[in-house]
Amino acid sequence: MPGTLVENNESRIAKLKENLSQLIKNQATLNVENLMCKKDGSFFNVRCRKRPILNEVLKCVGISYLCEDITETKIWKQKLNTYASHDFLIADILNEEALTKRVEHDFNRAKRYNQPFSLLVIELKDIYDFANKGISFETGDTILKNAAEYCVKTFKNEDTYVGRFDKTKIGVVFSREERSEAAQAAEKLYKAVIEQIRKLNIDQYNAEMIAVSYTDRKNFNDTADNMLGRVRRHIGNALRSHKYGIKSSDSKD
Repeated sequence: MPGTLVENNESRIAKLKENLSQLIKNQATLNVENLMCKKDGSFFNVRCRKRPILNEVLKCVGISYLCEDITETKIWKQKLNTYASHDFLIADILNEEALTKRVEHDFNRAKRYNQPFSLLVIELKDIYDFANKGISFETGDTILKNAAEYCVKTFKNEDTYVGRFDKTKIGVVFSREERSEAAQAAEKLYKAVIEQIRKLNIDQYNAEMIAVSYTDRKNFNDTADNMLGRVRRHIGNALRSHKYGIKSSDSKD
């Protein structure tokens, strides 16, 4: 088989011997996934059922292979995983579950190597509720979409990504950037989103009902949950007191 049906290398041969040993010892069916060779030397994924061939005294004298090409299945599975991680309302941004997992992973990496990590969040709850009740649900959704699309277009790069959480919060994660980067982005985002809202025939006073908060990784005891908690607390205080605008989540007021 090596060099014809499967790749001819030490690891592949060792795997075949391991399967053979299991079949001889247990005389049970094995279900595995393998790469098989084509005539042109390329490979494709197969799901393979291996069964022992037994003689009259029940001794294993060979192996029966039944293989199914699952190359397309693998491709679709990858596409579905990608689709499942994206927000159902807004294209090209992560949903809450995917965002939270990635933030935790990247935060821990930054902590391990003592690298900068910062987060910017814009809360659109009050203006979203105002639009839904006073204008239309479509207008409320448009406000969320426009803000998210602006973030993707303006900030997203290899080390920066965008996601939505708590329904109306758009988060921009700067996984390798200092706090100052998030602060500058907050200024740009705040002005741009208000301009977009005004274009939906919403007056300036109501268009400013948005809160922008930013923070960064603190000392070694800091965690991703703590960082998100700081942002949530600050935004919650801003909405309760109707003090909209931009502030660091680390400020006391």
